[in-house]
Amino acid sequence: DNLAISVRRATPDDAVALATLVNRAYDVEQFFVDGDRTDPTEIAELTRSGAFLVLEHGQGLAAAIYLERRGDGA
Repeated sequence: DNLAISVRRATPDDAVALATLVNRAYDVEQFFVDGDRTDPTEIAELTRSGAFLVLEHGQGLAAAIYLERRGDGA
């Protein structure tokens, strides 16, 4: 087993892979939600307003979290 993983900040170039990952994570909603949860355009916008940290494993993305600062932080 190769446990080589890396964590990095996603860029807009990751939008397609991130949208695929997010939509796969929400497959359980298919019985009451019609269509995908998100798309590459929305993900690319989110990379500009916040940050996705992605975990890469092998040749693809294995996990992601989205961070966005809101308010004044007080």
